[in-house]
Amino acid sequence: MDRPLRRWIPLCLVVLGLACSRSASRQPFPQPPAAVEIDGVTLPGVIAVEGPVTSIEVREFREGGSSGPPRKLPGLQQAGEIVLTRQVVADSTLWDWYQQVTSGTLVRKTVSIAFERDGVRVRYVLLGAWPDRFALGSLGGGHGAVHTEEVTLTFDSAQRLAP
Repeated sequence: MDRPLRRWIPLCLVVLGLACSRSASRQPFPQPPAAVEIDGVTLPGVIAVEGPVTSIEVREFREGGSSGPPRKLPGLQQAGEIVLTRQVVADSTLWDWYQQVTSGTLVRKTVSIAFERDGVRVRYVLLGAWPDRFALGSLGGGHGAVHTEEVTLTFDSAQRLAP
């Protein structure tokens, strides 16, 4: 192999997200970003957690006779959602739960997300959660491709717990 080309390969791998240490261990995601539990049972293979997302509706009003800008007040809290992405594994917990909901049986569960960053441990507990979307990630790719499933969970409320 040409010497200048050899110097560019590690850089290309890093840019493409294929760090050499990952490929050496054959673990594309060696450390999960967070521990996710559903009703106290750890969910295996989680590689990404987006959310939780909640919001409060903003209501505008004008006082009688006022020509100034409208005032804003908080309204109803909107139900939250979270997106879990995990490697396709033998565990079918998410798929089975989704199938229960699609068959007309709404089963709400408690989802816990725990992680540690810079020595600070944080746990969020999502109450009244249920799956409203299930998708498979790209199934293409070559050797070492990671096949994923993505589930969107809607929940009623969230709590942030101290460690």
